Amino acid sequence: MSTIARHGLFLFSLSSFVLFAQGSGLSAKDDPIRFNRDIRPILSDTCFLCHGFDSGTRKAEMRLDIRDFALRETKNGVTPIVPGDVGKSEMIRRIFDESEPMPPKKSHKTLTNAQKELLRRWVAEGAIYEPHWAYASLSRPALPAEYAKEHPVDAFIHEKLKESGLKSSPSAPNHALQRRLSLDLTGLPPTVALAGSSLKDSGKIASIPELVDALLESPHFGERMAVWWLDIARFADTVGFHGDQNQRI
Repeated sequence: MSTIARHGLFLFSLSSFVLFAQGSGLSAKDDPIRFNRDIRPILSDTCFLCHGFDSGTRKAEMRLDIRDFALRETKNGVTPIVPGDVGKSEMIRRIFDESEPMPPKKSHKTLTNAQKELLRRWVAEGAIYEPHWAYASLSRPALPAEYAKEHPVDAFIHEKLKESGLKSSPSAPNHALQRRLSLDLTGLPPTVALAGSSLKDSGKIASIPELVDALLESPHFGERMAVWWLDIARFADTVGFHGDQNQRI
């Protein structure tokens, strides 16, 4: 495993926060709309029940989950989505129709003004669909230019913080960083030997990747990883969950 990959283990939870923020549908106004990130969650929650893949519940022959169908004219002579033309897109007209808005009240689903605006912008930008993320090829995103010299994970985190008007907290002292790393990777506080080998007289950690490598080489790291899986499998000396007979795995 590369040093960067090992370093990434420590940053996993923080990077997950960034992915969550990217998937929340709250993109900046100058950021192009992305279907999987911004649009699919909205359509899936509010529209697909009546305009999705299930022909048994589909209304008005309007299907929005597949682009080819969404661009076809229905029997009523309207086209759900006309890429680049918001005025001719029936879907946009209906979600902004105050007298008979979509989704209907009986569905108990509502679109916020922000969600309506995202849908309008998406159609105006061409209504580009994307395959489900599980079937899409991986691609490496371009690093934010302002933070290109930083670690890639840090660069994206700092970009999102700046968009939100937030600043990074000051760097934690060495003993706190060591403790966090050790507890995260091994579940134990750092040993005296490990702490002494990873500090310089200047008070700076000699190398975070080196400290991570040392923790990953510890048998306690394997124990830490195994505990989660054993808990999921309800592993114990006795069954416990159903009774108290002996467990043999």
